[in-house]
Amino acid sequence: MEKGLIKCTIENLSFSLKWKNFLNTELVNIKQLNKIDENNTIKKSSKSILR
Repeated sequence: MEKGLIKCTIENLSFSLKWKNFLNTELVNIKQLNKIDENNTIKKSSKSILR
């Protein structure tokens, strides 16, 4: 009975760790995308000013 509980807990921990890593990488991707968007907007606005 206890062994089953421990195994279950370990599986849950590894799952939540994987999930945490996944979320962290997703957050980084989103931040990078936002940076790219900002850069593009800045470039576009500076081009329109130059024209």
